[in-house]
Amino acid sequence: MKSSEKLTEEIKKLYKKKEGKEMSDSEAQEATNNLIGLADLLFDIAIRDQRKKKRLKTEPKGFPVDGQYSCIICGCGIDEVNGWYDWNGNKCSLCQKALDTGVVPSFICHNSDSYIKTWQLKSDLGLHIQTVKKYVREGKLVAREILNEDGKVHEYIFLKKENPNLIIKFNPIRKSYDRHRDKKHRKWVREEMKNMKLNKKIKS
Repeated sequence: MKSSEKLTEEIKKLYKKKEGKEMSDSEAQEATNNLIGLADLLFDIAIRDQRKKKRLKTEPKGFPVDGQYSCIICGCGIDEVNGWYDWNGNKCSLCQKALDTGVVPSFICHNSDSYIKTWQLKSDLGLHIQTVKKYVREGKLVAREILNEDGKVHEYIFLKKENPNLIIKFNPIRKSYDRHRDKKHRKWVREEMKNMKLNKKIKS
């Protein structure tokens, strides 16, 4: 039996164990082909990555990317014209400049959990871009600004270590909790004041 046929059988067994029903031969074959294709893709990426790292030994400052990629910082599409590769990975020219000039630290290229981008503030915390800009102006948020050629903001980078209260302060769930807590506190104060007045009348 060929290795791909063994893989197909394993996929069918795993599917039955997890779903409790049989997978058709055509579905199993499609899943096998997809898995093999993914493995081939990952292997090719690993080989290309090793070649690039080897090239960095003779070109330590980096070189243009060799195809279509996404910037590791802002996520924009890059190619040989506007993309650069070095020990910090693939970046667009704007983010590369921000790194070179110290606007953003290099560790964000290796730890995506160390910072938050504007779109995450909107999707995760419900903060509109105009609200974000307002908070930046007011100093409620500390932003590293990556600028474009016209001097306008290309991307805001919010380092978590510079915004330790970001998630707590602006999280809608936390805000709801705080409102509920404050409401209960005000109610308690009103009741205490009422009791104090009542006790005062009784004593008098």
